[in-house]
Amino acid sequence: MQKIVMRLIILGVILTMISSLNSLMLVGESQTADSDESLLTYNDTAYGISIDYPSDWQIDQSAHQYLLAVLQNLTSESQMTNDSQTNAIKSQISNILNAFGLESVSDIAGLSPDEKGVFLQTLSQALNKGQANVVVSFRSPSEGEADPWLEGMNIVVENLSAVSPNPISLNDYVNANIEVISGASQNFKLEQPATEITIDGRPAMTFAYTSTSPFDSSLTGKILNVISMKGNTGYVLTFSSNPEAYPSYLPIFEKMFQSLNMSD
Repeated sequence: MQKIVMRLIILGVILTMISSLNSLMLVGESQTADSDESLLTYNDTAYGISIDYPSDWQIDQSAHQYLLAVLQNLTSESQMTNDSQTNAIKSQISNILNAFGLESVSDIAGLSPDEKGVFLQTLSQALNKGQANVVVSFRSPSEGEADPWLEGMNIVVENLSAVSPNPISLNDYVNANIEVISGASQNFKLEQPATEITIDGRPAMTFAYTSTSPFDSSLTGKILNVISMKGNTGYVLTFSSNPEAYPSYLPIFEKMFQSLNMSD
C-alpha cells in the first residue's frame, strides 16, 4: 500500500468517522425501525449520486453550515492577505459564485435548498481538489432523551487518482480503511469481516465493527461500512446505530445502500 494512497484514505476515513460521531453527540430516542416505511430519493448532481432514505429521516446540513461559516470568514474584508494559497482559494470561491450568478457568499442565502446544496457540493468539491468529501449525511428522528444515539448514514467520496499515480484494488482499499479505522477508534472490534456484495451492478464490500465514543466511554456504537469503487473514485457509505438496535435497523440500511446509483 503506497503511503500517498494511505494518506488519502486516512482523510476519507476521518471525514467518515466525524460524520458518524455526530450521531454519538446528538441526544434523542430513535424511533422503532420499520423496513417497510416510505422512502425518498436524494440526488446529488455534483457527484452523480442518488440514494433512497426513510421519509422521516433528516438530511444533516451541519457540514454545509460549517463550510458557509468558513467561507464568510475567509472572504471578509478583514481577511486581506498576500498569502498565495489563501488568495487562490478566494479566487476559486469567486469563480464559483460567478458561475451561479452570485456576487458574495451572503447571496447564497437567497438560493433554494436544492440550489444551495448543488452550490455547496460544487464548492466543497473544488476546495478539496476532488480528494475526499462528505457528500451527504442522514439522521433518524428523535423523540426524547432516553437514548443518546440517533441512527444515521453518510457518504464520503474519494478521488484516488488525485494523489496516487497507480491504481488501487477494491480489496486493498477496504483493508486500508479497516486498518485506519482500527487505529483511530477506541475499543475497536471487527464484528463482521469484509464480505463481497454488489451495488449498482458494481463490486462492493461491507464490514461492521463496534467502538466506543471518544466523547463518552459509556457509549458504544455499531458501524456498518459499505465500500465500492467506480474507476478511480471510492465510495464509502457508513451506517451507525447502537448495538441493541442494529438488527432492527439493518434491513433499512440494506435498502439504502442497495438503492445507491453511481451514474456514469
